Amino acid sequence: MEDARVLIREANARSGPDLVELPQHLSASATLALTRSPGEFALNLRRPIPHRPSPEARVGTEFHGWVEHHFNMPTLMGSPEWDEDEDAAGAPQRFAELRARFLESEWALRAPLSVEENLETMIGGQLIRCRIDAVFRRDGEIWVVDWKTGREPRDRAEIEIRQLQLEIYRLAYARANGIPIAEVKAAFHYVATGVTQASGLWQESEIERRILDALESQGALESLSG
Repeated sequence: MEDARVLIREANARSGPDLVELPQHLSASATLALTRSPGEFALNLRRPIPHRPSPEARVGTEFHGWVEHHFNMPTLMGSPEWDEDEDAAGAPQRFAELRARFLESEWALRAPLSVEENLETMIGGQLIRCRIDAVFRRDGEIWVVDWKTGREPRDRAEIEIRQLQLEIYRLAYARANGIPIAEVKAAFHYVATGVTQASGLWQESEIERRILDALESQGALESLSG
């Protein structure tokens, strides 16, 4: 509790975001955290506090592993042997519901080009790594799909921040495969509700601008240059 109070006092005392030296690479999720709140991101980077995975996060992790098994395409990291009665993350009912809803979706019947694909690309002078849940060819088009086991966001600002994740995935996949970004589409599939939300198909320049804005908002570019 004392550590939490210290961090709160530090956050309240700051008049603006502090300079922090970014790591050599950022994950796509870390990039979203930077975009969402540069000050909080900087604070967490300076004074990281370990968090126990929430039950929801654990179910999400287990679900992603099960999807790999469903497509019979385990990654090099391996995926567990799944049993129909698997007590995933101590929440068997929630896990069973997600499996059932996924099997009702159009994606369950499609053969993916890849699952859990690790890619990295340089955007705005920052190396960003991402793990793409699945890639499909749908109606002659390439689709990058990210499984979401939570609810769709309703806040417009949060929707736009999450959109950046898909756009990073599109750019990384296009570059890795030597194809124009316009030929890659992307979507979140919210498993529990069966809703698929497609990306807005930003231009590469727009993605670069969003990342640069996030970096500049907390002085990170100065840190990168030394």
